[in-house]
Amino acid sequence: MLTPNVKAQTNDPREFQLLNTALNLFIRVGIEKVNLQHIIKSAAQSKSTFYRFFESKNDLMASILLANEMELSDLLNTHSDPKKLVDAYIRFRLQSFDKYIVITEIERLLEEQGCQLEKFLAWKRLRGVQVDMISRTLSSQKMDKRGGESPRYYYALIWALIHGTSHLSHNTFFHQLVEDRRGFTKFLSDATNGMFGNL
Repeated sequence: MLTPNVKAQTNDPREFQLLNTALNLFIRVGIEKVNLQHIIKSAAQSKSTFYRFFESKNDLMASILLANEMELSDLLNTHSDPKKLVDAYIRFRLQSFDKYIVITEIERLLEEQGCQLEKFLAWKRLRGVQVDMISRTLSSQKMDKRGGESPRYYYALIWALIHGTSHLSHNTFFHQLVEDRRGFTKFLSDATNGMFGNL
């Protein structure tokens, strides 16, 4: 199994190590069970190094969200073809079910706390830009001719399929049905594109 990771905002390997150690600890142990000392020790970094990059655990979590979304944004910006755009979005989100689940859990926790950290707000803005970009791309394909649905509904449908699939990934019956994750991801992408007609 590949270790899920995110890109650091700087090129400093210590930031990358802290981000990805935290992400993988969150996946294995659970976000609320992991404290800063555990992250710092597991990343083989000092406390002062941690605070050079992050203000707090919440800031670290917001950094994970932002780094993940920036990576997706870079990927989406390489696609203007609607099919390829939808496919890239689905494949990125489903590359690691566990990573996606942790990302959505971080979002939930920070939202519940009313987080106002700049990295979290930047993540929200970037996600909004991506929703608009995908919606505009789908809208440009005259998808609204099906009955006046908003292109955002199509984005929401894709998001719901990804969200549901990732949360089913820990279900035994799901694994009995879907033995080939890559094959299922391709099927999901093809089926989603098929729902949208001739993109």
